[in-house]
Amino acid sequence: MVSSKKLQRLRTPVLVRNLAGLGLGALILAVSPHVDASSDAATVAASARKAPARRVAAPMPSLAPVIAKVQPAVVSIRAFGSAGAMGAGMAQGIGSGFILSADGVVVTNHHVVAGADSFEVRLKDGRRFRAQLRGSDRLTDLAVLDLEDAKDLPTLRLGSSESLQVGDYVIAIGSPLGLESTVTSGIVSAKGRGDLGLYRDSYLDFVQTDAAISRGSSGGPLVDLEGRVVGVNTAVAGPGNGLGFSIPIDQAKVIIPQLRDQGTVARGWLGVAGRDVQPALGGVEPVDGAVVGEVVEGSPAAVAGLEKGDLIVGVNAHSVDSFADLRGRVAMMPPSTQVTLKVRRDGATKKIRVRLGDLERERQAMRSPRQDRPRGSSPGRLYDGRPSLGVAVTNTPEGLEVRSVEPRSVAARLELRPGDVLLEINGQAIEKVADVRAALGRDASTVQVKVRRDGGTHMSMIQIRR
Repeated sequence: MVSSKKLQRLRTPVLVRNLAGLGLGALILAVSPHVDASSDAATVAASARKAPARRVAAPMPSLAPVIAKVQPAVVSIRAFGSAGAMGAGMAQGIGSGFILSADGVVVTNHHVVAGADSFEVRLKDGRRFRAQLRGSDRLTDLAVLDLEDAKDLPTLRLGSSESLQVGDYVIAIGSPLGLESTVTSGIVSAKGRGDLGLYRDSYLDFVQTDAAISRGSSGGPLVDLEGRVVGVNTAVAGPGNGLGFSIPIDQAKVIIPQLRDQGTVARGWLGVAGRDVQPALGGVEPVDGAVVGEVVEGSPAAVAGLEKGDLIVGVNAHSVDSFADLRGRVAMMPPSTQVTLKVRRDGATKKIRVRLGDLERERQAMRSPRQDRPRGSSPGRLYDGRPSLGVAVTNTPEGLEVRSVEPRSVAARLELRPGDVLLEINGQAIEKVADVRAALGRDASTVQVKVRRDGGTHMSMIQIRR
């Protein structure tokens, strides 16, 4: 029989192996006191060295230093309307903003200030200022306020939205539900969300984030971990889904100086209507670019020689991945800018130089005065095509004008709106209700509609199920 002392010595290496993860000190305490510690010290130390090291996760750094630096320059805005349904001096909106210059230039959203005639701005330290509206732009949902008698105010630095990557940490600060100086954090969950339809005719290209943005946060800054503004918070996709959207600061950098200095925004105009490239079935690689569907007569595009069917894949040094991308890039450049378009035509790639026109000037010139409708004209409802369009129309001297759009209809998916005048459906000219029914009755997998809107033409297309 093996003696108990020898048995203890035989078992000691086993104990060492089983308890190696506890560390050297714990091993010595765990071994029986009857074991000769001096003789086994080398064995214990060797086993401890061979044991895998325990990894301890580094704690997340506190965001408090960044927030402390940013919060003083984030403001709460109360917009007041004139006498009316809400009464004189009644607050009609609450939003957020941030201070851009020490003398009181404040950036916020257009929809925060729209329709109001006076404003009160409150800082985190409790100071309050009256503010005047310097300029506002519906198409990018940006506005600039000027604080009265302000000086030496805290300011925020502008960063870069172009350098943002999906997964970067961001912080949103604002006054959701009127709760001033509320901070939320998250990550950039997507970029280039320019196809959401959150704002009609907008030129936005949203940054998507899961940092909570709620009503009242509009106009507040989205900042990076250096405290630099990378976006202007503007919208949520809907309650409970955790997605918010911000205007990229690189877009805002183009608009803010114009609103601050001129009060309005001048935009370039190309003069084309178009659509995105339809993806092919069967695993074929998708093709980026914007297909030209129509060239406006006498427009810069027409003068430069663009043609229907051209595929525009680049503007200057930037690639174009969709018609919305093309439209946005052109609109961010001032009138009279000369641009180089990269165009694919008949299998060949060529460069076409275009000098942009003035979008607002062209809209005013093309907008014909509305004529009185003939007496007795009444809305006609277009529900009996295959598929049904889902609009009510009125016969006018200009053509069939959309009066209302049914929710969840084909027209709603095409983003038609009241005031649109129907020009073509699936390539067929529209002059009367019977033309709509005939065009919709064709055997096709898509519905493509061209309308006149705000003096220009717009095209949209969707796939349908028969």
